Amino acid sequence: MIGRKLAHYLIREKLGTGGMGEVYLAEDTKLARNVALKVLPPELAAHPDRRERFHREAKAVAALNHPNIVTLYSVEETEGVLFLTLELVEGETLREKIDREPLPMEQVLEIGAQIGEALARAHAAGILHRDLKPHNVMVTAEGRAKLLDFGLAKFLAPAASDPESATMARETSPGMTLGTAGYMAPEQALGKDVDARADLFALGVVLYEMATGKSPFRGETLAAFFDSLLHDAPASPLSLNPTLPSDLVRVIERALEKEPKRRYASAGELVSELRGAAAEKPRTRRLSIAVLPFRDLSPERDQDYFCQGLSEELINTLAAIPGLRVLARTSAFALQGQGLDVREIGRRLRADTVLEGSVRKSGRRLRITTQLVDAAEGHMLWSKKFDRDLDDVFSVQDEIAETVASELQTELGLARERSDARRASNLEAYDAYLRGLFAMNRWTEDWVERAMGSFEQAVAKDPGYALAHAAIAECLVWFYSGIGIRSARETIPRAREAVAKALALGPELPEPHKVQGLIAMNHDWDRKAAEEHFARAIELNPSSADARVWNAWRLSLLEGSYEEALSELRVAEELDPLDLKIKTQIGYVYYFLRNLDRAEAQLRSVVAIDPHFAFAHYGLGDVHAQQGRYAEALSELEESVRLGGSSVNHLSILSYVNGLAGRAEEARRFIAEIRSRSARGYASPIWSAVAHLGLGEVDAAFEWLDRAFEEKDGSLILIAASPEFDPLRGDPRFRALLERLGLGKRKNY
Repeated sequence: MIGRKLAHYLIREKLGTGGMGEVYLAEDTKLARNVALKVLPPELAAHPDRRERFHREAKAVAALNHPNIVTLYSVEETEGVLFLTLELVEGETLREKIDREPLPMEQVLEIGAQIGEALARAHAAGILHRDLKPHNVMVTAEGRAKLLDFGLAKFLAPAASDPESATMARETSPGMTLGTAGYMAPEQALGKDVDARADLFALGVVLYEMATGKSPFRGETLAAFFDSLLHDAPASPLSLNPTLPSDLVRVIERALEKEPKRRYASAGELVSELRGAAAEKPRTRRLSIAVLPFRDLSPERDQDYFCQGLSEELINTLAAIPGLRVLARTSAFALQGQGLDVREIGRRLRADTVLEGSVRKSGRRLRITTQLVDAAEGHMLWSKKFDRDLDDVFSVQDEIAETVASELQTELGLARERSDARRASNLEAYDAYLRGLFAMNRWTEDWVERAMGSFEQAVAKDPGYALAHAAIAECLVWFYSGIGIRSARETIPRAREAVAKALALGPELPEPHKVQGLIAMNHDWDRKAAEEHFARAIELNPSSADARVWNAWRLSLLEGSYEEALSELRVAEELDPLDLKIKTQIGYVYYFLRNLDRAEAQLRSVVAIDPHFAFAHYGLGDVHAQQGRYAEALSELEESVRLGGSSVNHLSILSYVNGLAGRAEEARRFIAEIRSRSARGYASPIWSAVAHLGLGEVDAAFEWLDRAFEEKDGSLILIAASPEFDPLRGDPRFRALLERLGLGKRKNY
């Protein structure tokens, strides 16, 4: 074939041979560029099934558009030769890279994440790869991974199982070499129907090889190999490479589970954990604990709020133990009611121990049963039962926390600092506070209103209840800068008063310091005060993922320190690994960095975990708008509205994108709706500014930005980082506004 011309492609060099064809470097004489030709040999082209499989690969690759997947230019047939024209990827295969030298850990994590992102894109399009292996991954000199060879790809049927699946698996297994068989999932080797989790198993094998240089399964013959695959547990990656970060080990081990249901549910979830793996340096050993929501065993089943509140209070109490990493409530509570084995819970939450329990309330009598379980082995460390009067609930909390500390003390020498400021003086106030927590954790307008009422009731019952005062302040700040339905004039003075009371009653509590940081950041635009308050909140509770998220927001918006922000979010993600808000915020930091491809990949990984998470769809709408992909942006934003409701900021960004897309009439319709809402109640002025920017109406945008400044709009700090405001950055009025906000000397501006 060398020197032969197929249509206008002059074949220069043979690059390789695979089961589905030969690959050549060729010159496209029409466009004067080099391409790769994948040619189906005549002896294979004579078989209809081989031709069909060749066309299947073309359809699979053509359906995908992703920076980590090879680009298909065309499928052609000339002079009886069937071939694909593909992007020429210059570099080396991952197989060559692994065989040549050990990979630095940063490359293992980055290449693994890129392959995972390619799989996430393919799976989202309904395509399984089914032949992922290092031979089918090219790595460029710049370190970009490109997934090749979709010859065994399968298009997923949306409802029923595809009868082709078992046939295809059986058809490809016997003729495979040991190297290829080494990447098959157990269910694929058995000829069963497969889904996306088979590709994730293959990725687990690839990660294992990159991390250790060895294969997880071995056998001198194909039969011996399959016996190892189906029955043997692979050696721990740590036994082959003791320097591996524990987070990466967990990812590999979960991806290599023999039962598909025990693997990751999606490529996006796996990528998210890979991105969060800390490979920079070995970390000192810290025990970790997850407190699950206690189960309500009361006859009336009406104590759900009490059970969740008791668990949350235990989380906060245990967080005061130095050296103990306490998983945040979002992740711990996310697994409620799923019937998962405690070892699976520990692995998903990256927790060494799990505290679980139940509450049975009858009249004024309580029975609280608790048990602490070793998450790695699944065995119980201790179990205890408390039969008490309802008034003794505070002492029970203390006793549970002290028992946990005592159990863990032998390993780390843990000691707990007790704070009486966390407790109410009477049961009615405590009950109202727990009801408020239960409501506030839903973070919608109606539920925050209910939470506010409960916290006010708690303060009325106990004016010295510091936590209730702090919670009132946080509700008010949320009304102001979170939901954006009340003005600063209405909320901030009262929030300051409430937080001052909380600090006077409990200066060692982290909650009021966090609220002070929010006020300093969103209302006062005081960079130094915001930094100090968040630092104090984190110092008092290093396990607070929430405080770290807000500190990352400060680093991004007030300081322009994006890498520091990402580092803080990675810590938050470790503390709260199932919280999708944290994963979405990571996407937004990449958005602020104008790294739109990375932002899109991160947000898509969130949607892959939960397609119903509105915030991630909103983020994708923002990203696509800056990419000029307006139809996709509108589609994502409309999905966000469908899932999460239509707030003023939703109307604003819909107007903005319609304006950019040249749909001025539709953009003005959304602006009119914003005006209508403003007439009925408070609406943040900044969102009107964004809407006018979509239409290119710069003067109108500045009018609304000036109004936002006068009203101390809680979202105004977004202008320092968000790309929507890039058209204004050369205008002296914008520089003057940044100076008035105290952000004129912000880094990375």
